[in-house]
Amino acid sequence: MENSYLYFVGIIITLVCCLIVIIFIKRKYYDILVELTGNASRAEFWLAFSNVLLILVPLVFCMSVYPETGDLEQIIFELTRQLWWGLIGLIISLLGLGLVMISFIRKKN
Repeated sequence: MENSYLYFVGIIITLVCCLIVIIFIKRKYYDILVELTGNASRAEFWLAFSNVLLILVPLVFCMSVYPETGDLEQIIFELTRQLWWGLIGLIISLLGLGLVMISFIRKKN
């Protein structure tokens, strides 16, 4: 398998993981945003902003890893390394959003 194919497979796997997280938290996160902003249109804006953040940050981390080709074992380890960095980016963006939400919840109460 060529380097470019491995690179894009890792990016696609990372994107799928990001989309799963977005789908999983969307409804509850939207409800919290409506409560905090007091307006559905503002909540939709912040939800869209958060979704973009939850996709772009992991992609930046994932795209910084360039897999090497080799035998099947090396290919699996390279894809795992690329996915690892993508998931670290996802966790960082989730933690960042959580910290922002906590600060707004404290101000609201």
